[in-house]
Amino acid sequence: SYYRELPYFFNVSKINLNATSLQMEEAINQRVFDASACGSFIITDYQKQLEDLFCIKEEIVCFRDEDELFDLCRFYLNHPQEREKKAARARERVLKEHSYQLRLIKMAREMKKVFG
Repeated sequence: SYYRELPYFFNVSKINLNATSLQMEEAINQRVFDASACGSFIITDYQKQLEDLFCIKEEIVCFRDEDELFDLCRFYLNHPQEREKKAARARERVLKEHSYQLRLIKMAREMKKVFG
């Protein structure tokens, strides 16, 4: 169950890994928001759009290649306090700026501008 079991899985994992589909050249997928909303730590592949949505390195951790991914995993497995700080910051950002409710409000506002 996406809504019942997936949040549990995010929270029992020390590190959640995200790899974006090749079809999404610059965008990010829902997993980044979902894991963060659960207060879980996530490492994701770098996507340009992340820069507009999160503070890289402060709220969200990105890798650009396989070697960097392994180094980041080793570091954050050995530094649980850093992992927890970043997870808390990412959760705060998601709840403050990236909820479904806020996105719908923004969409409605934009549609009203365009369509009156």
